Amino acid sequence: MLVLGLVLACAGKTESGGPTVTPPPTYPTDTGTAPEDSEPAPLTCLAVEVRDDLPLSPIVRWEQAVAGESWVEFEIDGGATLRTPARARGAGAASQVLLGIEADKVVTWRVVLTGEAPVEGPAVSTLRLPGGLPAPTLLTLDAARVDPRSYLITSYLAWTAAYSIVLDRDGRIVWVRETPTPLWTLWVLPSRDGTHLLVDAADWSGVTSNVTRVALDGSELQTYATPFLHHPFVELPDETIAWGAARGTYETLEHVDNAGATRQLWSCEDWQVDEAGVDPIRCVSNSLHHDDATGTYYFSFYSLDSVAHIDPAGPSTPRWFGQIAGAYAFDPPESVFDWQHGVHLTDSGTLLVSTRSAPDVREETHGREYVIDDAARTLRLTWSYGEGEGIYASEIGDVRRLPGGNMLINYGSTPRIREVTADGELLWDVVFEGADEGTVWLGRQHLVDDLYALDGWDARAGGR
Repeated sequence: MLVLGLVLACAGKTESGGPTVTPPPTYPTDTGTAPEDSEPAPLTCLAVEVRDDLPLSPIVRWEQAVAGESWVEFEIDGGATLRTPARARGAGAASQVLLGIEADKVVTWRVVLTGEAPVEGPAVSTLRLPGGLPAPTLLTLDAARVDPRSYLITSYLAWTAAYSIVLDRDGRIVWVRETPTPLWTLWVLPSRDGTHLLVDAADWSGVTSNVTRVALDGSELQTYATPFLHHPFVELPDETIAWGAARGTYETLEHVDNAGATRQLWSCEDWQVDEAGVDPIRCVSNSLHHDDATGTYYFSFYSLDSVAHIDPAGPSTPRWFGQIAGAYAFDPPESVFDWQHGVHLTDSGTLLVSTRSAPDVREETHGREYVIDDAARTLRLTWSYGEGEGIYASEIGDVRRLPGGNMLINYGSTPRIREVTADGELLWDVVFEGADEGTVWLGRQHLVDDLYALDGWDARAGGR
């Protein structure tokens, strides 16, 4: 791994360009030996590096002579002082990633150990954004009324390159990690324990796909082989992984545990497709949601314009929503979804989808929410957004109901993100300008408040 912008400062000496040997301390005596009552400095060998795989996230390193709580204070381009969490560290080598910084910024910093004077480190600059990743543009921000969480996690796929990214509320990219070429990333999500991310690296046509637990300091905590991962995966309550595997002529729902053992949960081939009049070759997924309360899955197939509700312990024939024969009806009928993406169940049990405005009508993308009426076998539309906005995404798309009632909408292949009130009032609007529709994709989206909670510290402390 290439390390760029490495700066070391050990025992008062500053060098750049690579590792250095710490010079021995000198003392005001003729013999050059330390007085018997001298003590080692509490903080020594301060260093900072900006790695090519984390171009916006400097990593500070130091030697701590004694155990105690320590943290890093820093300023970005001379602005307000920020600080990392105070953490109990033992004596010896220590490190801390600095988060929430844009590209091309100068960072000044110091390490603080409880009870000791801060020790300044050498300034460092973050790098430019990778060449295939443009800076987004903030069009609208109503800071007083948007969801209070400060950061949005998503992915940016430019066909020749893929990135996991974090945006702040000012629409700035403040963390980025590139996926190894030629793999794709579309489904970044925070881990269930909130200590790191889960990042997919998908080879849609082969067996090399995987999902990796990645901390924001760049640590890779665990990797799962997920052969034929085509698009979606989920983390289950026991922290294992389920995913949709595209096996050429049909798709399966697979599971892998933390020891790497796999099993098949459901197969499109086993489902009685002939009775439904469906060609199994077109059973191709784009969303997967696990309902923790029932242990069932909502598996969205864009090729069928339908969503299967699957119980792995039940019959192979699922409950269907959408345009497939035998599916639940829509109320009103014109609220039928088409080429749906981002399908999931809300905490209140409603179904949320991103959809074309009407079957085969490629003019607008709408977010829609439905109540599932099992007695009437009907999806009843309760909320919709996008009518008259004139924004259309041919691929991907996502919509999330936020705790305060706002809706977060992602336009996928028209790379744009909006937050609106339940009444459709626009509060936040961020766009990646200059990209033709369909040439780039934004993946799934999640809001978080504390980036340092995702830097892997708690995951490693917990023994992962």
